[in-house]
Amino acid sequence: MADVNPSLVSLSDHPRAARGIRTAKAAGGLVGFAVVAVGSWMHHTPLPDTLLRAVVGGIGGNMLAWFGAIVVWQHMLEGEAIAAVRRAAAERRARAERAAVGN
Repeated sequence: MADVNPSLVSLSDHPRAARGIRTAKAAGGLVGFAVVAVGSWMHHTPLPDTLLRAVVGGIGGNMLAWFGAIVVWQHMLEGEAIAAVRRAAAERRARAERAAVGN
């Protein structure tokens, strides 16, 4: 049997994964910014401090969402690859059975 070395696709090259990670990062940054801004404003923090804290919260939210999205997409793509290998093996078995019945 031939040695098969399939090319692996990185997350940045995968169209759905790249878009999903970008979306998660954007949402995480906005949510982090909003949560920290509202929390600081409700505790009567002066506006410049509120905005500075909100920016830091947005950066933190962006980084957390990025990490989470990377983990999720790695697992999703691994599952898709396993499913594709199983489908290919099942099709190969079915072809072999049809060929054996035909002989």
